[in-house]
Amino acid sequence: MVLFCQEESEKENLDYFFIIVIMDLMVLLFLFFWQQKVNYQINVELDTLNYSLQAVEYITYYNHSPDTLDILYLHLYANAFRNKHTTYAEEAKRMGMGMLLRARDEELGHIDIRSLIVDGQAGEYKIEETLMSVYLNQPLSPGDSTVLRIEFFLKIPHQFSRLGHHKKHYEIVQWYPKPCVYDEMDWHLDTYHALGEFYGEFGNFDVSITLPADFVVAGTGIRTEPEDIKFIDTLITTRRKILKSGEKTVRFYACNVHDFAWVADPDYLVEKYMVDSIDIYIFYLKKDAKKWRNAGNYAIDAVSRYNSWYGRYPYKSLSVVDGTMRGGMEYPNLVIIGVDEDRFTRSFEGVIIHEIGHQWFYGVLGSNEMDEAWLDEGFTTYTEIRY
Repeated sequence: MVLFCQEESEKENLDYFFIIVIMDLMVLLFLFFWQQKVNYQINVELDTLNYSLQAVEYITYYNHSPDTLDILYLHLYANAFRNKHTTYAEEAKRMGMGMLLRARDEELGHIDIRSLIVDGQAGEYKIEETLMSVYLNQPLSPGDSTVLRIEFFLKIPHQFSRLGHHKKHYEIVQWYPKPCVYDEMDWHLDTYHALGEFYGEFGNFDVSITLPADFVVAGTGIRTEPEDIKFIDTLITTRRKILKSGEKTVRFYACNVHDFAWVADPDYLVEKYMVDSIDIYIFYLKKDAKKWRNAGNYAIDAVSRYNSWYGRYPYKSLSVVDGTMRGGMEYPNLVIIGVDEDRFTRSFEGVIIHEIGHQWFYGVLGSNEMDEAWLDEGFTTYTEIRY
């Protein structure tokens, strides 16, 4: 009995030793590894007559790095479509993608900064194509934060790549001024490429969207406006919209994500499913109803499998959206699918389960898709094959 107690005591001491070692390692990790944080509040109005947005954006940038910063860099991705001589346009030309080169001037798009306020004072900035340099009024010390207030205008392009509109259909992605990532490798100042994706800081988004009252909106995060929730619930249960004239405002809140996207169209129908307490919404155009009848089953199957393989999806909702961009594209809590079901292949199912796989490999992982594509496309392609 004494020997047994002694062994237990030695085991307890060993356990305490390992706990102390792990805690010390965690402290060292926090000292040498860090990650910036960016919170957003955006109020945006969609002008469907002129295919444009006007917005006011508040960015709270938290400096968790050990460095003092006197400049911040922001992406203005929409400027990739400003003219036919941008980096994107030149790369698209070399790749044989001629849509932008054949476009009329009125089909091009861009983002204009109307004003910049940094911590309550007028800010100085410089724009070079898709990159905006913001010169801080005071150096940003480690552990401190700064608030930018940006008024901007976005001319929505015809859909050459991801961001764009097609008649009354809008896919609003890579659309707002977005701080570039600053990490142990320094600033990541990648432009918008014809072949390549993105890298972003995690944070919270509070986005209010004002648009015509008959539009149906899918977005990153969860809905917060009671009238909008009622609008969507009614559409789900009755397949009919609550008809109102004029405009409405929908609001989304997303926690701990690294991008925000939204899609709007007056002709969407919506279905709702649930798996593992996660709400799955299917937004499909009326004309595609037959071709999208299996989308919900594919989404449920994918999420349930990936939950068991890779860990539970950490957000409350996921939207699978019928889109006009070619193929598919992933954003936090939302995937856009640009193909329909056919009788001969599983390509529709494949695109849905591939883009949902990105919710883990890029979405949760938050990897640098430009420098290490294997961490998102590689693992997601493996996941698609495993499925």
